[in-house]
Amino acid sequence: MILVLDPSLLDGVKNNSHVVEALELIAHSRRLGNHIVFGNRTVIKYLANCPLLSHSSRAVYRKLYEDLPTSREYLTKIKFSVEIVLESVLECINREDHTIIRASINYFNNLSILDKTVLLCEDLDDTVFYRRLAKAYLTWERLGNVPISYDPRNGGGQNTHKEYSFLQSNTNKFCLCLLDSDRETPNLDIGDTAKSVQKVDDENKPLCHYFVLGVRELENLIPTLVYKETFDHDPNKKNAIEFLEELDNSVFLNTRKYIDMKDGLKLEKVLREAPQKEFRQYWTGFAKKFKCRVSENCIDSEVCIHPKNCECHVNLAFGKNILTKIEENYSKKDISHMILDDELKKEWKQVGLKIVSWCCASSPMSSVGSGLISHL
Repeated sequence: MILVLDPSLLDGVKNNSHVVEALELIAHSRRLGNHIVFGNRTVIKYLANCPLLSHSSRAVYRKLYEDLPTSREYLTKIKFSVEIVLESVLECINREDHTIIRASINYFNNLSILDKTVLLCEDLDDTVFYRRLAKAYLTWERLGNVPISYDPRNGGGQNTHKEYSFLQSNTNKFCLCLLDSDRETPNLDIGDTAKSVQKVDDENKPLCHYFVLGVRELENLIPTLVYKETFDHDPNKKNAIEFLEELDNSVFLNTRKYIDMKDGLKLEKVLREAPQKEFRQYWTGFAKKFKCRVSENCIDSEVCIHPKNCECHVNLAFGKNILTKIEENYSKKDISHMILDDELKKEWKQVGLKIVSWCCASSPMSSVGSGLISHL
């Protein structure tokens, strides 16, 4: 997270010991590398020389003064920050093309808010691949040297809303919650997990933020080439890989956002729905027009001949633990330069920007200088 120290804090340093304590904690957090800390030259120079601050904190602010040009570039490109001010306030505002959380310095008297941002997902495996998306975004925006740091949390699927509500209501912590939409077609609503988080979210507590993917699940964001390189040795996945490759090269590319990568979809499940239902209409329409592995008799008549043993595959799948298997294959590989189609890259950019905005960090300071700053 980018923390911007507002000039109003300088009055508080002189008159309020709590402001001094908070600035000490902010310096400590920056020393650990948890966040990026920024302020204008006047503010940072004052703190670098302020006798009310400890020697080690002044040294941190001195280093920040030296790094101001780089930090300014981050703020310009990321366009999301927390503005720490003297007044008693907690609000999220838009200023020109920047999104800003304005937060009172009083919130920063607790070290917990200065810990790493919590990245709350439905499964811990998700957080590992999300880091890859963030790294790709940094590469595209030429910010590749910005560390991504977070505290991964497992929401446990349908219990995610409980963890999110606890973090938002009972703790002072930055939290980004990333959610599968669980949308089975473009026109169906988001799933219960995302709805539950949406319901408990308090807009007046912007230190926590949730984001619903524009695709069914995280697995829908994974490029076909990654699936191919991960499962190419598995003959049982050959048809599933071919299905994705054919889909990528068809006019139905948008459908890739909604297919079930884990379990697949059989025609019997589609035809179980009433004829007027969106789910049935969408997937029967797709199966009739795309080269699916379904019986012509079944799809033309829209009647499943073997409902108890259906072998008509509207889409094929890769089974459980997809992300675990991908990480086993890609643990030491960088996919930032992988070529993506326009739609997939658009989704990656949206998610990557969210993660970078909330989880951007700094390199830890192993040592810092100690002299006064006298020059401008």
